[in-house]
Amino acid sequence: MQLRFLEDMEKIDRAIRESETLKDMVFNVLDVARSVFKCGKAWLLNPCDPAKEQYRFSANPGEASVITCSVSDKMSQVYGGCIEG
Repeated sequence: MQLRFLEDMEKIDRAIRESETLKDMVFNVLDVARSVFKCGKAWLLNPCDPAKEQYRFSANPGEASVITCSVSDKMSQVYGGCIEG
């Protein structure tokens, strides 16, 4: 299990290092995430700030469309837990 985790982290690291632009890096990391988790969609949320009332995400970083959603109390707790470790 730990070996697989390290292999997956290496894939993400490689996707970051081999990307020439921020846009390419985001696309490549999301592509690796979809592969690792064997899913059709993956996205990055921002900002990851428990004090914010909204977050934005895009499943396709190359597209201009960004979805903005309200942050629930539960999501705020999740963000806080991620930041605090």
